[in-house]
Amino acid sequence: MFLPRLPPADKSAKDIVLSIAPAGPSARVQPLGLSEGALATLDSGGTVNIGVFQVLRAYVAQFGRSGEGVGGLFDNVNTNEVFQMYNRVLASFGTVSYPAPLNSCVVIDQQLTAPGFTVPDFTAIGGTELVSDPASLTMKGPGGTGNVSRLNTGGYLGTFLTPILGPGSWTLSGNGGADVGAFQREYNPPG
Repeated sequence: MFLPRLPPADKSAKDIVLSIAPAGPSARVQPLGLSEGALATLDSGGTVNIGVFQVLRAYVAQFGRSGEGVGGLFDNVNTNEVFQMYNRVLASFGTVSYPAPLNSCVVIDQQLTAPGFTVPDFTAIGGTELVSDPASLTMKGPGGTGNVSRLNTGGYLGTFLTPILGPGSWTLSGNGGADVGAFQREYNPPG
């Protein structure tokens, strides 16, 4: 479990996160759900392969309706780049940088006056991008299926003005590419 804690009066300080876990060999808890082996590799200065994707739904005032989106990337990263993936991908898509437990959903109710969201600068993350599919991934939800296209600057992004997500199962999948094999990841958000 992660417990967000706001710093005291210093307005320039960043939020901090305290890791809470039972004592014992598996006491290390972190937001990306990395295995103990991956954490040991990072601790020793090595790199690991990870993927970070954000799924979101927002009311778009310009269109008078909700819009949905999926974005993220696969990367071979060191310790700093793991943080950069987490911070830049999630923060760019409008979420706060609080960790969420693995395989869980975070709902953030906020009003943004700026139009849309910012596509992350995937090149600022570092590491080596891993290509899952040279063209696109697929996002499937109860309302249909949409493409999550590979950007020429790296990473993947898909936006859906006709909603495809909602109550029920969501599945992100890819046919596989040069660096990442075929995959299918299903998620059932809490009702």
